[in-house]
Amino acid sequence: LGRFLNNEARLDRANDFDTNGERLVQELLAGLARKQNTACIILDVGANVGLWSKHFALQLSKTGVPYTIHAFEAFPETFSILTRNLSSWNLAGRVLPCNVALSSAAGEQKFYSAGAGEGRNSLHMPPDGYDATTSVKCATMDQWCAENGIKNVWYLKIDTEGHDLEVLNGAKELLHAGGIEMLQFEYNFRWIAARRFLRDAFELLLPVGYRIGKITGAGIEFYEKWDPELESFSEGNYLAVKDRYIPVFPAIRWWKT
Repeated sequence: LGRFLNNEARLDRANDFDTNGERLVQELLAGLARKQNTACIILDVGANVGLWSKHFALQLSKTGVPYTIHAFEAFPETFSILTRNLSSWNLAGRVLPCNVALSSAAGEQKFYSAGAGEGRNSLHMPPDGYDATTSVKCATMDQWCAENGIKNVWYLKIDTEGHDLEVLNGAKELLHAGGIEMLQFEYNFRWIAARRFLRDAFELLLPVGYRIGKITGAGIEFYEKWDPELESFSEGNYLAVKDRYIPVFPAIRWWKT
């Protein structure tokens, strides 16, 4: 009972796209895209089998705004599923699969897998341990965007099972240049294996002009600064946006403000 009440008070929900606020964010972003009426470049880092990209593509298609989603999936077997899915969903021209992992440095890294299409696969050894490992190609976001002529990312989504901060560390040039309009990242107990804290994300993003909040089914719980109460390692997705975008999202008042 105590755990249930604690989760309810913290607005922590199961990792379900339809109820955890991710669908809400996509719908609001689609409305913003229609209003701005400019081409959108979106990066889906940790695309797995492509469901997040599929949902977002369907939302954006309704707006008539041109868009391109680059879907990054490093594990070869899962990448094969991703490419097949995009073809069967008729999204091959709009969602472009990329068989590379984004990280804080380029090169080869060990990858831990529980199997093809598993959402738990990671560049960090998980606490429950996986026997299957392979080597995957890594690039930094700064490097990849420069090579592909991308100077502005409209929306960045990161879901890399504990490697999210390393993805952001590999995008410091873009972040400091204002080249990423809005972004979301996943935070959960897998950050422990990476020896990272939510505080690290605040220290990286606040100085370059972002406000950070937790995505919930009712809106965004924005924070003025990091607080120890936030360091729970509970499953959640966090949104980081410039101040001018805050009115786009329904805001939830945090209990300490």
